[in-house]
Order: sequence, then structure tokens, then C-alpha cells
Amino acid sequence: MHVNLLGILGEIDETDEELYLSTPVGIEVKGKVLAIADLANNRIVVISDKIVKIGKYGTKPLSFDLPIDVRFDRKGYVLVTEIGNHRIQKFDSKFDFVKLWGGFGKIPGKFNIPNRIAVDKENNYYVVDEFNRRIQKFDEDGNVILIFGRGYGKEKE
Repeated sequence: MHVNLLGILGEIDETDEELYLSTPVGIEVKGKVLAIADLANNRIVVISDKIVKIGKYGTKPLSFDLPIDVRFDRKGYVLVTEIGNHRIQKFDSKFDFVKLWGGFGKIPGKFNIPNRIAVDKENNYYVVDEFNRRIQKFDEDGNVILIFGRGYGKEKE
């Protein structure tokens, strides 16, 4: 069977093993690029003019432990939230590693299940820090700007 995947690839073979997704949980489209967080396979699947699978299970850069969300920022960088490693990884548009931040904890900049990420028009990042019951706002370098929820809400000086 052939499908037209949002007009990104045109016709593709739906039975192709390259498209096997175990647990797709996060999705982002920018232009003609579709990025999918495939939780149980510990990878990001990127579909453009070809299909590329990025990552495997692990703790090193370009490795993932339960990637749950993927987002493009205003400058074209790719952000991935991982609930297993409790961190954010940032990649350039070719998925070359740029930086990571976070880790398990309650202090500002740490996470306990960072399950979603959003980007505002100034290119700040908002991360849902689920089990810490808060939202953390970061600049594009991963510095904490604001924390709100569960008693937080003051600008960091």
C-alpha cells in the first residue's frame, strides 16, 4: 500500500521496516521535515527526502532513554525531551549534537519527567517538569529564566 505522508515524501511504501514505530509519542513538522519521538525504540525518526533513525538506548549524547517529545526552535535547532534520562538534548538541523542539560532532581534546571517542550516567539523553551509539578522556562542556551508552579513564580535574578 502507498500513502502520501503529509506531502513530505510523496508516495512511500507503508510496509517498509524503516517506518516501524513502536511507541510514537511526540511529533513535529517544520517545512518538509517530520520528526517523531519513538519512545520504546529510544530514537527519533526524521522523515524528509529520506528516512533517518537517530539514537539508541543510552545516556551519552545522541543516545536516548524514553524520548517523549521533539520540537524545532525558531533557529532550526531540534530539541528532544527524555523522561528516562530526565534531560533535554539539543541538535542542529542535521542532528549533530549541540548540548544537553537537566538530569534528575528538584533544583532549577533539573527535572523529574520532562515530558513536553514548547518554544515561544523569542526562542525561549518551556518544559513541562511533570513530577516536580512545574514549568521551567529556559533561554536557548539552556539557562533557567523562570520557574512556575508548586510555589514557584519569581524571575531568576
